[in-house]
Amino acid sequence: MRPEGDGWWRVVPVGLVGAVRVGDVQVEVWPKEKVKLSHLLFMLGYAKDPGVLPTDVEAGPYDDLWPALAESLARQGERALLHGVLQGYQTLEESSMVVRGRIRVGDQLRRHSGLPFPLEITYDEYLTDISENRILRTALRRMLAVPRLSPTVKARLSHLDNRLSGVQILRSGVPRPPWRETRLNSRYHAALRLSEVILANTAAQTGTGNISVASFVVSMWKVFEDFVTTALGESFSRLGEHSETQYPAFLDAPRLDGGARVTMSVDLVHFAGRHPATVLDAKYKAVDSPGVLPTRITIKCLRTAPHSRSSARCWCTPARTHH
Repeated sequence: MRPEGDGWWRVVPVGLVGAVRVGDVQVEVWPKEKVKLSHLLFMLGYAKDPGVLPTDVEAGPYDDLWPALAESLARQGERALLHGVLQGYQTLEESSMVVRGRIRVGDQLRRHSGLPFPLEITYDEYLTDISENRILRTALRRMLAVPRLSPTVKARLSHLDNRLSGVQILRSGVPRPPWRETRLNSRYHAALRLSEVILANTAAQTGTGNISVASFVVSMWKVFEDFVTTALGESFSRLGEHSETQYPAFLDAPRLDGGARVTMSVDLVHFAGRHPATVLDAKYKAVDSPGVLPTRITIKCLRTAPHSRSSARCWCTPARTHH
């Protein structure tokens, strides 16, 4: 923000896009019109998991971020729970008066030396409090905290939350539990992809004076670059070829005194056999003149090209400014 005089302030974008809602006031910053809300949410999900489909996001009929996110989560959650809440085995540890599973001898001697009871045991339980349900329920709670959602959508989200009663809600700032795609949880895949996008980029809470605050903010350059490198990496993979993201390289030549060099990470390197063949570095940058790239980007292209064994050529290709 910068002062404009007479008590006015100008909000200037700094590469972040999204929406912040404080009570009845909402501020939105979006990229150019060609990147629609549905495109942004799709790119976010695809960069996280290339299995995401455009149909996983129900943003088409909506111009506002929050209704689109809420409707998408409600639909995907309903599809996930259509045939019941997913269950799985969880390993539990507790003190008990009966033997169940196995006794943790080390903990038993350390905590209850010389006493027969209680017993420190470990056992596997088949229940609903598993990683998939924890992620989904936490996303539902996060979305329910957003102010001014339509009563219909809030009722659907609340119903889904009630169906997951007994499932632990993840605390803010705590790493999300890992999960992997399997045949057993296939109906959850789309809902979990969207839930992880919501948890990674959304915050909702009640501030001072009981004012509700909600935000969904992402770095557009990172969204774009992650999407491009993931899509290209998947294309190489379908051809049976190997590629690596964030490939370590050096910006400067080796020093004669053996001193430290300037390191950099290349977005994507495609290999021909064991050697780099193609080097790609995506940049979300505006060009001042058609066909003219900023000097720092050109320098990085030229320093990156020698890492390719095929030829020391560099193509700097700016994206089109229209469809």
